Amino acid sequence: MGKKRVLIVEDEILTAVCLKTLLENNGFEIIDIANKGKEAIQKSLETKPDMILMDIYLKNHITGIDVAKEISKYENIPILYLTANFDQDTRQKALNTNPVDIMEKPFNDSILIEKMESFFNKAG
Repeated sequence: MGKKRVLIVEDEILTAVCLKTLLENNGFEIIDIANKGKEAIQKSLETKPDMILMDIYLKNHITGIDVAKEISKYENIPILYLTANFDQDTRQKALNTNPVDIMEKPFNDSILIEKMESFFNKAG
């Protein structure tokens, strides 16, 4: 089956690096890290990852939800959202993009890996 290829979209560099290390240590291939919305759209369409780990709140006036909507116009790439700030309105907007899951920061590393592996096992 090979390593699953993941794009990380995260504007906090420390969080992005920690995610990269965690995922690589658990057998995933990190194809890139994007820290801005437009960059994330471009990289996802160029590299076509198996999954995107997407921060909902990015610093450049475009949300991870907006990024997911734009990507979905061209590709069907599964998205797992990660967020520190979470209200019901944001939750509903995120759910409308049919994500793999939504996890609040700080998250449990083993639960994140379990959710990703479970999704890939079901997807085949």
